[in-house]
Amino acid sequence: MSYIQRYINEISDILHRLPQETIAQIIQTLEQARMDHKKIFLIGNGGSAATASHFANDLIKSTIVEGKPRIESDCVDR
Repeated sequence: MSYIQRYINEISDILHRLPQETIAQIIQTLEQARMDHKKIFLIGNGGSAATASHFANDLIKSTIVEGKPRIESDCVDR
């Protein structure tokens, strides 16, 4: 088996083990925050702050849906 196929298989296995119900609950919470015009705060320290900041920007820019308010998000570096 090639390295690429092994990598794809490992990623596929990981994705199948993700807790779908928990992910659905997170999506529902984010959607409710959007509709209620609430802001999502992400907190990080050091490298985790960079990850939190990146995710905050992803929420703002990558979740635009026509006819719905934008998700408001910010990062706090602790």
